[in-house]
Amino acid sequence: KTYVDWLRNRVKGECCICLEDDPRNMVELACGHSFHINCLKLQLDAKWGGMRVTHQYMNCALCRSEIKAADSRTPQGKQLKKMILPHLQLRARVFRLCKKIALEDNHVKEEAKEEEIRKFVEEKMAVFTCNRCKEPYCGGLQDCGVEMKMKPEDLVCSDCSWKENHSQFKCREHGAQFA
Repeated sequence: KTYVDWLRNRVKGECCICLEDDPRNMVELACGHSFHINCLKLQLDAKWGGMRVTHQYMNCALCRSEIKAADSRTPQGKQLKKMILPHLQLRARVFRLCKKIALEDNHVKEEAKEEEIRKFVEEKMAVFTCNRCKEPYCGGLQDCGVEMKMKPEDLVCSDCSWKENHSQFKCREHGAQFA
């Protein structure tokens, strides 16, 4: 057996991240793998590994199934549901942003099924966090070569960029904030 096979067949009650068998604060996922709730919190808090916003961190570390408690009625299941909610909300917000751009740029057709659009968005669109306002923004189609040359300070959404470059323009009623 390989190490991966061994991990996939771990005994329930052993955390698949820290590999400790302390049964306290363990949660079993819908996929059948078990984790300490604090180990999952660390995984969720770490989020994505680079500049590009991705959502693979919201999957089981072993089988890549979506992190979801097998029983959301247990204390650990309830805690996990509460922990993952902001991440699910972020993923939904990112999808709406990218879907809008994908439709506007005719990358997907309006009549396409939601699942087809979701697949395109997750595989082809690049999302970053703005260095100024800290909000996610869609950078269009991903291009790994361009991304490798980017610096974190270059990641500025169009709203922040416009405000920085057009600060001399002011709305007569609202000032520069809404210009």
